[in-house]
Amino acid sequence: MATKIKLRLIVLVMAFLAQAPATAFACPGCNSILDNFVGRGFNTSIAFMMAMPFLVMGSIVVGIVYVSKQTQATQDTGAPEENSNQTEEKEN
Repeated sequence: MATKIKLRLIVLVMAFLAQAPATAFACPGCNSILDNFVGRGFNTSIAFMMAMPFLVMGSIVVGIVYVSKQTQATQDTGAPEENSNQTEEKEN
C-alpha cells in the first residue's frame, strides 16, 4: 500500500517538473527580461522572496515539533524514575 502511494507521489512530482519550464516562462514580460544579467537577478530575487514565508513557517513548525518530541521523551523517561524513587522513600 505504501509503495503505491510513493509511486504515485513520484509520478506526480515528475509530471509537475516536466511542466515547470513552460510555466516559468509563461509571462511574456518576465521572459523578455531574461536576456540580460539584471533581469535574471530580478527573477531570482522574486523566487527567493516567494520561498521565504515557507522557510520561516517551516522553521517554526520544525522547532515546535522538536521541542514537543523533546518534552515527550523527557516525560516518558522521567516518569518511571520518579515512581521508583517514591516507592524507595516509602520503604525507608
